[in-house]
Amino acid sequence: MCKKKMLVALGLLATAACTDITGPPVDGPHDEFAAALARADSRAGASVGDHILEHAPTAPALETYELSFWAVRGRARYVQIRYKGNKADGHDGDPAVDRQAVGAVDGEVFLSLYIPWNALSRYPDGERIRWGERVLITISVDPSELYVSLEPSGLRFNRRARPWLYVSYNGANPDFDGDGNVDRVDQYIEDNHLNLWSFDYPSGASAGPGIRASVAGGASSGNSPPKKKSFLGKIGKLSDHVVSW
Repeated sequence: MCKKKMLVALGLLATAACTDITGPPVDGPHDEFAAALARADSRAGASVGDHILEHAPTAPALETYELSFWAVRGRARYVQIRYKGNKADGHDGDPAVDRQAVGAVDGEVFLSLYIPWNALSRYPDGERIRWGERVLITISVDPSELYVSLEPSGLRFNRRARPWLYVSYNGANPDFDGDGNVDRVDQYIEDNHLNLWSFDYPSGASAGPGIRASVAGGASSGNSPPKKKSFLGKIGKLSDHVVSW
């Protein structure tokens, strides 16, 4: 996937430009934890391509990794990509409800896209989309990472009726920093740096934040099941999106 190689290259260049944070001598567990947080802070944002979340090995496969559908100016459209398994009841048709759903990953919505009836605005070449015209949209999900491509890249939407994009990371590998341990550093990254980012191609000059929606939920106490961890935000055009820090 050439787009992803370009994204990784951008991340490597951005990382090379960062200054290492060494901090004071490590004297104990508290200092080790503080140093680990400082390293996470120094790595966050500038090297998004290096920190894309991976699908957990224990998570079920998605029902599909590529979905194509026709969007029509003048008609609303809602599509989903779910994990395989039993379907969660009562959460179809509304991405805002999907964002609040709870339960196991099996059968959960991984991604949904809601396009309002008057959202379609311009083709990637700038030509206006007329009433009743349709556009073939394709959603592609990387089988190993939370990397989603929405095409045709550059398709623009009405700024007053932008589509809602929902992406869940409930089935992602929780070892966000890749050190082999799921610990307080990973929780810190989730609380402070994890985000849904968008990228424009072919320029891709800088990997900037696209959708900066709040992380939904988190671990709940008692016997309650954990809330689904996800992002929900509006998009102004089709592009590539990753869950990363």
